[in-house]
Amino acid sequence: MEKINWKDKYSENQLKKKRWLDRRNRKKARQQSKLTAAELEEQLQLVLTGEQGALVNRLKEENMRLRTKLGQYQSKLENIVLAGKEMLDSDE
Repeated sequence: MEKINWKDKYSENQLKKKRWLDRRNRKKARQQSKLTAAELEEQLQLVLTGEQGALVNRLKEENMRLRTKLGQYQSKLENIVLAGKEMLDSDE
């Protein structure tokens, strides 16, 4: 049985787009890794210099922002679900 090359399934333009997307995604991943490493180094410095209170306060603030954002997303999702139900009910 002949093994089919996965690249044969795509046109040249599709392959170019895939390569571009792959490069962009790798670049984003590298940037995110650097950002995460820098944040962790900063947190470690706060702990090593005895400023745990500042770190705890920062983490609490971040937690509050994330909870707010989560609430916003939950509200949006509920609105989408309700709109979908209304559309389905109106079709009947």
